[in-house]
Amino acid sequence: MTTQERFNKVMHWQEPDQVPNMDFGYWEETITIWHKQGLPTYVKTNQDVERYLGLEGVEIIPSLPVANGLYPPFDYKVLEDKGQHINVQELAVEAVLKKDKKAAIQAIMLDPLTSSHLTLDKIRKMVQEVFEAEREYLPDFK
Repeated sequence: MTTQERFNKVMHWQEPDQVPNMDFGYWEETITIWHKQGLPTYVKTNQDVERYLGLEGVEIIPSLPVANGLYPPFDYKVLEDKGQHINVQELAVEAVLKKDKKAAIQAIMLDPLTSSHLTLDKIRKMVQEVFEAEREYLPDFK
């Protein structure tokens, strides 16, 4: 049974030949640490890791029939590349001018400092709490 056939059987409540073991990728930093812990240096990409560990991740399946990114997706806009930091102030200004809460959340998610310390869910929650606490001063934000 192929990986895709196995995945489809599970998604249709049918019994596969074995339970699929899938992951949606690994951080580059994690692979680097694993190299220090004994992972062979030829194992470099998500696909390499999945093959080496015998996993059936999304990198091995040619097309996964589910969406696995941010939902709803938003446009990523690089305004000015400054090496490791990307200037996203224009999106924040657009959020203020259009009174757009979603754009404000996106701008904060794209902020390098904020996103290096908080998950997207925590950022979203934090911004919602700020909007709630300051709603009398931000009544037009939708």
